[in-house]
Amino acid sequence: MTIGIQSLAAEAQKVAQQNADKWFRVVLKRSLIGLHWKTRRTAEALGLRRVGQKIYKPITPQILGSIFKLKELVQVDIKRGLPNAGNGKHPCGFQVIGSILNKH
Repeated sequence: MTIGIQSLAAEAQKVAQQNADKWFRVVLKRSLIGLHWKTRRTAEALGLRRVGQKIYKPITPQILGSIFKLKELVQVDIKRGLPNAGNGKHPCGFQVIGSILNKH
């Protein structure tokens, strides 16, 4: 039995709608050194470059397939809602509060 492209697209869209508020949290646990170049490219496509790096990706069949290729290297959790990017961290850059040059 063959499945048409339209039915696959409809199924993927249904899965995406069901999991709209759910995200994969992917953490790279092992190094990519010495692995096949396709495996390294898959990790880079997901945005994983350093051991211990965390990324958040939506739940889609494409992302799930990429994670499955890296199953021995990553830790995956499902989180509800996307966390704040700067949660618990200081703001980037600097802020000018005043200048001692303008005081008379």
